[in-house]
Amino acid sequence: MHDVREVGDRVLALGEMVGRIKGSGAPIRQPLGIMYSQFRGGQIREAYNFLRWREALEAVGLRE
Repeated sequence: MHDVREVGDRVLALGEMVGRIKGSGAPIRQPLGIMYSQFRGGQIREAYNFLRWREALEAVGLRE
């Protein structure tokens, strides 16, 4: 993970998925943002995934 932030009653995690394409072995990188919310009884009730950090930041009211 590159960054984890508490934003009010939500948690935002910014990272990236890294891997290789099967067959060719070509490397790939994909930014990933995850917003967690609705915490009850020690569990996460909602999680939203974003393929761009900008979209994840905007979902919690932040900017890059």
